[in-house]
Amino acid sequence: MYGTPTYESFRRMRQRTTNPNAPDYQRYGAQGITCCDRWSSFELFFEDMGVRPPGTTLDRINRFGIYEPSNCRWATPREQASHTRMPRLCLVPKPRKRGNVYIVRILLKTYRFKTLEEAELLIANYQMEREMHWRLFR
Repeated sequence: MYGTPTYESFRRMRQRTTNPNAPDYQRYGAQGITCCDRWSSFELFFEDMGVRPPGTTLDRINRFGIYEPSNCRWATPREQASHTRMPRLCLVPKPRKRGNVYIVRILLKTYRFKTLEEAELLIANYQMEREMHWRLFR
């Protein structure tokens, strides 16, 4: 089984949770994300997870939990994107004046306002909602 996609997933999981020299250690092991004792052995990992299906990688269901049988699955990139950490530093939208209209773009949506105050109010509300989201879901 060594050299298979399943083994590579196991090996990379162990590296990012235990090896301070691994490229992803800062995002995993240094953040307190560990691996259960049972999974120190590839054979037991394989017994719990089985063969890695094509197009999937190892995923933690609860991103705050550790790597353990009850918190891991094989998932596609799309499934994993549903709970990926988003960067906290986002660009703050700025109103731009075009003719007699102020334009604000937030994410992929464009808003148009007659006054600068209306545009700034939208931006303030957006920032407040974003900060509340991070307090609830971090």
